[in-house]
Amino acid sequence: PVKLYELYSFLCSLSSGSEMPSEEKQGSTVIEKFADATTIMVVEDDPINMMLISEVLRKMGFKVIKASNGKQALEILP
Repeated sequence: PVKLYELYSFLCSLSSGSEMPSEEKQGSTVIEKFADATTIMVVEDDPINMMLISEVLRKMGFKVIKASNGKQALEILP
């Protein structure tokens, strides 16, 4: 399972090249918009994890493409 602050920190580090300070990681529960019209694929076989991860990413501004396994993910890709 992915913790919200870990996911947010990772996504922030992709765009800024640095990680969020540890104080913000532990106390942060607010989901802020991160991107406009950016698409990300989530590959997860557990429906609850898929729903949670997808919802967090959607609230951050991502368009989410869902796949339940690696084979399905490869079939979705152009």
